[in-house]
Amino acid sequence: MPLPSKMDFCEFCVGWTGKHSKLDDKSCVLATVAAEPNTIATEEKWKRVPLPWELFQPTTRIVAHCLLGPTNSDELKTQAARAAECLYWRAAETMDTRALLLSRSVVRLSQMAEEPIPEPSFSGGIENMAELEAMRADILSTKN
Repeated sequence: MPLPSKMDFCEFCVGWTGKHSKLDDKSCVLATVAAEPNTIATEEKWKRVPLPWELFQPTTRIVAHCLLGPTNSDELKTQAARAAECLYWRAAETMDTRALLLSRSVVRLSQMAEEPIPEPSFSGGIENMAELEAMRADILSTKN
């Protein structure tokens, strides 16, 4: 799937959930078109679309693939993290336990993907191996 299509899908998911994520600090404002010259900007009204499990599950899988897939685009990962968070908040609002667990897992994976993985230290393993060898020698010496 091409990168622009993935970006559009993640943006669609944000709109589909009808929720703003915490990553969106500003409220969505649209200018109203009226015949009067003194028009005032009004806040956009989000429309509710039902999110059945049969659509929620594959949607979340695609968002997770965009987030954790082999793409090197930071912009896509940011957009997918935003979509995952919006899906989570929508699931929390509707109190669907399956959707809540699935979306929360994707949000946590997105947070884990941002953190660097520490390099393993094998120095402790060598010390443990020496200790195990000493214990083995003690056991063998007591049997003889």
